[in-house]
Amino acid sequence: TVNIIGLWMQQEIRRNFAAEGREYTFPQLAELAAKEKPLQSFIRPDDFMQPGDYPTKIREYCKQTGQPVPQTDGALVRCILESLALKYKQTYLSLKPYITWEEKLYIVGGGVQNELLNQYTANALGIPVITGASEATAVGNVMAQFKALGCYDTAQQKCDILAASFDTKMYLPQEQEAWQEAYGKFEQLMED
Repeated sequence: TVNIIGLWMQQEIRRNFAAEGREYTFPQLAELAAKEKPLQSFIRPDDFMQPGDYPTKIREYCKQTGQPVPQTDGALVRCILESLALKYKQTYLSLKPYITWEEKLYIVGGGVQNELLNQYTANALGIPVITGASEATAVGNVMAQFKALGCYDTAQQKCDILAASFDTKMYLPQEQEAWQEAYGKFEQLMED
């Protein structure tokens, strides 16, 4: 299991926008991002772990690295989401030699609610992304209790219980050539 910095960057920039008088819901942020030109600017997500003025930090980073500078709120959010998807690809590729099963990425927890990021992730990885339970921690605790109570014996039985209990959604890869080219640019940023 690998956990990568994620949606808290979107939460932080949303907080920044609110401090400037622009209140957005998360679906509104996704809508703004979806309207922007794709794959223009990327950040190194690990460099943005500290809270602060994300709009300024992102714009300065893009300027310093010779990339188009995001001018709108939507372009800033799109930069974050696309950068996260490309970071997921980098991590996926580092784990790929160890993958011995059919290649799909399962996302659980709060991230399942960010449909735009889930689609970007499928695009970046080039494999299906399947989302499941949004309250994964609670579900894990319940399944551990079910195991202790003898409600299931095998991993397959556990999977069957989970599959019958929660809706899933599948995102299929799109725009593969553009995302592959974007990953090349992202890799260069990660090396600098």
